[in-house]
Amino acid sequence: MTRPSNPTPRSSAIVMQSELAELHDARARLAGEVARLERHVSVLSTEVAAADQRVADLEKLRLAATGLASCADRAAVLAMLQEIFVSAIGSDDFVVLGLDDEGRTLWPIVGVGANGAACGPLLVSDVLVSAALESGAIQIAGPRSLGELPRNGPLASIPLMAWPHTIGAIVVFTLAAHRSILRPTDIALLDLLSVHAAAALQIADLRSVDSRRPPSLL
Repeated sequence: MTRPSNPTPRSSAIVMQSELAELHDARARLAGEVARLERHVSVLSTEVAAADQRVADLEKLRLAATGLASCADRAAVLAMLQEIFVSAIGSDDFVVLGLDDEGRTLWPIVGVGANGAACGPLLVSDVLVSAALESGAIQIAGPRSLGELPRNGPLASIPLMAWPHTIGAIVVFTLAAHRSILRPTDIALLDLLSVHAAAALQIADLRSVDSRRPPSLL
């Protein structure tokens, strides 16, 4: 009967090297899997953050629409517009203008900030508002770098629509110091105001028991 031979030091070393190689391979596979999972978690985190931002943006739009619709009088609508521009869009320098019955002159209804409060009547051909009035679409100036000196022209001109007519405009002159551009959500909010702000003013005038003004902005 043959006795099993004891492993030699050389054979033991070979076995250990083989096991060590297998452990290195397993470790490399685990490291690769961990890296893949970390990338996946990073992608998911980005998607969650984007979804949260989208929810916040939609909530801004909802609050703006419901806030305008619930105003009882003209003063409340104008106060709500100021709140939307300051808090949601980031501008405290703008003017709301109403078009007169002749369709030639835009008269300030409320002005906020250095440029907004100083804005006087504008002809419909004025460069501040003409493109917005003619196109019926928001006009946005090009992006500004942070710290860049302000341009002479406005940042945005927003037509105020009472379908199918344009009956006024909002001119945004500057943004707050920490803001350099209008973001997509800001432009979506301006689109909403273009469609609903004039109607909110008209409806508030009709609701007000103390007002006998016709349903126009002036």
